[in-house]
Amino acid sequence: MVERSLWKAVLKPDQVERYERLHNEQPAAIAAQLHDKGFVNLNIYRSGLAVFMTWEIDPDRIIPDRIVREHAEREWDRLTGDCFAEGWTRVPLIYRLTDHSYKTTGLNDALEE
Repeated sequence: MVERSLWKAVLKPDQVERYERLHNEQPAAIAAQLHDKGFVNLNIYRSGLAVFMTWEIDPDRIIPDRIVREHAEREWDRLTGDCFAEGWTRVPLIYRLTDHSYKTTGLNDALEE
């Protein structure tokens, strides 16, 4: 089962361009590290200084004996981390449509009456 989450951070005003450039020029080792950790999707959005990261991880796709690129990951965390006024915090889920799907059962039938 794919795990999804949303995270929020705030960039320093003078680091917005640098943060976007770092991601446009992301090293292959970082992309490989994410794939090896089971990431099937990761997106980052920006509104002003706020950045939002969504990700999906499939535990079945995690490579157990993966190559750990610790140096590359530490360097990436240092480079991108310098861009933040506030680091990543998880945004709690408060609504999921699928939790309410049962409410629609019979709705179309009621409209036809």
